[in-house]
Amino acid sequence: MTATPSRRSLLYAPADDTAILESAFDSEADGVVCELEDGVDGAAKADARDNVERVVPGLSSADTEVCVRINSLKSDCWMTDLDAALAAGVDTVVLPKVDYGHEVRTLASVVRQLTTEAERPDVIVALERPRGVFYGREIAEVCAEIDVVTAAYQGYADYCEYTGASSTNDEIRHFLNRLLVGYAGLAGIEPIAPADVRVEDADRVRAFAERCSEMGYDGQLALHPAQVEVLNDVYSPSRSEYEQARHLVSTYRESEAGSMVVDGVFLDRPVVNRYVDTVRQYEAIHDIEPTVEYDFLE
Repeated sequence: MTATPSRRSLLYAPADDTAILESAFDSEADGVVCELEDGVDGAAKADARDNVERVVPGLSSADTEVCVRINSLKSDCWMTDLDAALAAGVDTVVLPKVDYGHEVRTLASVVRQLTTEAERPDVIVALERPRGVFYGREIAEVCAEIDVVTAAYQGYADYCEYTGASSTNDEIRHFLNRLLVGYAGLAGIEPIAPADVRVEDADRVRAFAERCSEMGYDGQLALHPAQVEVLNDVYSPSRSEYEQARHLVSTYRESEAGSMVVDGVFLDRPVVNRYVDTVRQYEAIHDIEPTVEYDFLE
């Protein structure tokens, strides 16, 4: 298994259902999150772990990031979940319901003890409950110190459960999204937008994804294969955006000015860095050899 360079779409699939797993890996999702947590009933968790070990390796490919969402460290089965994920050689472990920085440290420490550097999976953390959301700065500072932590997302359904808010309330979703993208920036990791529960309304899925993209999110969770095409489109730079970004970066690189205006666009180091992200993302998605050296920005 090999992680993909992009996380435009991470599709959830309950690991106890083989048919759904097959459908998920047959989709165009950049990654599949094999679910062992809330999406799997307690009585079915053993079957789900067995599928992660036996079925998932046969379904995965080098083009799809294989993730497993284990149960939280507050449960009594997270270690069993982790053992199954590591036995399957997954690319990424998703840690849900993070409320404290020490939970991230604990998982990272155990993963280091049980794996070699070559087989060590990434970790994605989820801030889902009010405690985790409002202590996100502390958690982000811990994540910044741990190299295996590469992304974070906010699960607003859990937040709404604890606060009594509607899980389709746009005001709540956008409030939480603003917090999470800031925490991810503080940690220096990828922000992943939460899934949209309105799986059959493609227009609303697109509108929500576009707003998240504008806020700085790199990709989004998906609950159904029907959402994947929309997410891949929204979180992919277009050819024209790529060409413009490459032109602006190259022009800035060749100039000795700290700031300048090119084709009506103001450029300085922070602005150019965002255009560099666009170029790198497009080239990674389309398997293009890097066209510009970016070490001048480091």
